[in-house]
Amino acid sequence: MKKISFEAVSPEFLRVNSCGRQLLGKQDYHCSRPYGRIDYHLLYLRCGRCHIKTAERELVIEAGDLAFFYPGEMQDYRFLGKDRTVSCYVHFTGSGCERLLERLFPKGRRFYHIGLDQAIDEVFNRLLFEYYSKKKQYETVCAACLMAFLALAARYCENRSAQGSGDLLMEESCKWMQLNYQKKISICEAAAQCGLSVSRYAHRFKLAFGITPIQYLHTIRIEQAKEMLRSTDCGIAEVAELVGWPDANYFSRIFKKYTGLSPYHFAKATIEK
Repeated sequence: MKKISFEAVSPEFLRVNSCGRQLLGKQDYHCSRPYGRIDYHLLYLRCGRCHIKTAERELVIEAGDLAFFYPGEMQDYRFLGKDRTVSCYVHFTGSGCERLLERLFPKGRRFYHIGLDQAIDEVFNRLLFEYYSKKKQYETVCAACLMAFLALAARYCENRSAQGSGDLLMEESCKWMQLNYQKKISICEAAAQCGLSVSRYAHRFKLAFGITPIQYLHTIRIEQAKEMLRSTDCGIAEVAELVGWPDANYFSRIFKKYTGLSPYHFAKATIEK
């Protein structure tokens, strides 16, 4: 396939062509672009899952994952309504894109796990505000916001790589919880997945990450709940069930313990902002 000239797309170093946050409803959504786009496409998941088909394989990315589609590359991805996905996207171009991505993500991969982080959220929200308000110099500010987003993403990738626990079995257990947090899973089940007793599993997990398996599972669920309360119109009981807590009262107690606010007051504060 002929390589696209980035300079022909935009003479600027970095330019945001469009951006947004998609709150996928109960209907499935499928995007198919056999010849890709003329610009770069960044996809970052805040909640849910995205099923992606590339020329080499099929994979599923989840909350906290970042995907890049380069100009001219096939795009084939699907959101399932049952996953209630919240997806952030940016289409961008410029003469400096290739060099910038090579410097920040030297391994050249298309998929990364950067996690869920308030600093990244704030930068992306600022990008959306600038792009849609279109105040003076908004294009320059948008480019700066995107560069900050990419730099933070690269930093978190490096930190996660450097801070690996060294216990691959426990890291696989974390991934299993990330995949199954919406279900009514237990620590007994998590231990069984690893072929360990509950006491041995809990000891190894805390040794690897400094927190208990329950604390880790709660953190995943709370982060997902925060995003749903911030970005969707789901009620508290519905959010509780979607993140794996069918008891809304128990969910509210745990949520307040971790955030200092009840789900109701958290959602209200988000709206007031």
